[in-house]
Amino acid sequence: MATIDAFIRREGGKYYAIIKDERYPTLEWTTGKKIRICSSTNLLGPYSEPGPSISPGFREAPTLIPSPDGTAWYLYYEQYPGVSCGLSIASHLSGPWFQASGATLTGGWDKYVMTPHARHGSMRVISRKEYDALVEHFGK
Repeated sequence: MATIDAFIRREGGKYYAIIKDERYPTLEWTTGKKIRICSSTNLLGPYSEPGPSISPGFREAPTLIPSPDGTAWYLYYEQYPGVSCGLSIASHLSGPWFQASGATLTGGWDKYVMTPHARHGSMRVISRKEYDALVEHFGK
């Protein structure tokens, strides 16, 4: 299977490979161009066959972060070509995953806003001190 945008995260005693199924969707390959997850008990594998899609079609560039309180995982992904970003949420990497939407440019449905032309982002946890300094410098 053709994949891109892969990365691995550990949760509990398992490793999870988050991938983009790069195949073009057809009646035979309905999971094409969607984000999927494989798992293994060993970092070097072997990994399971990818699970079901956890994103809508034509998504790429997955970015996974833990929720601030550590009770959930947030998986952001880009709808290409750079149209918007979406969000799926799960309490464990094994799922189940819930599509919470995101920056769809549709009033009343968006849960957050991305800067124009944002593409292939990444996130990292910052301290309260770093956050306060950023807000002081740039405002809210």
